[in-house]
Amino acid sequence: SGQLRRLEALDFSRVRLHVTISEQGSNEIISRIEQDELDAAIVLLTDNNKHKNIKAIKIMESAVVAVFPSTHQLAKKRYIMIKDLQDEKLIIPTGNFNLQRIILNRMEEMGIRYKKFFSCSQIETCFVLVSKGLGISFCSEAMIKNSKYENIAYVPMKEIENRKIYLVYSKNLEYHPALDKFVKFVENYYLGFSRSIAIIKSQSAYSSPRI
Repeated sequence: SGQLRRLEALDFSRVRLHVTISEQGSNEIISRIEQDELDAAIVLLTDNNKHKNIKAIKIMESAVVAVFPSTHQLAKKRYIMIKDLQDEKLIIPTGNFNLQRIILNRMEEMGIRYKKFFSCSQIETCFVLVSKGLGISFCSEAMIKNSKYENIAYVPMKEIENRKIYLVYSKNLEYHPALDKFVKFVENYYLGFSRSIAIIKSQSAYSSPRI
């Protein structure tokens, strides 16, 4: 989330943008764009998770990783297979987080037993619990690689598709000049990203979007 925090700290006053950050599942965010509650967002998508009326600009791609306490026996592996997770205690974010659902579904399809040890409203809370040795969690590598949490390690998951990170929006940028400037800014500048989600909201075509 460090990249988004830096984005939030930038001065967009010249283009009348106000930046804030919220963390929600990508499907939930896109649904809100489709319902015209939001103007745009930065989200994680898969190739099979596209939406008809949403414009998407790919920012980057990131491997999916399992996050362990640093002393965990699996933390030293080069990569993690689904079968390695047998009987592990899982720390899972609540809400509509598609990645967690993909992993749990794959484990259930393969008959891999697990214990759902904690459910948290924020992925950052999941990391704290992992650092205390209470279980393991999952996220994109882009989200965890710059984290400052102590006592955690992450290992790529070999059987899970990489996460693709997109800027998504639905409005015609020609009629939303502030949003247009932000989209161009992201395309030119935004080279790193965390699982936290930036939300853009404006009151009208020429009002100041909240990002």
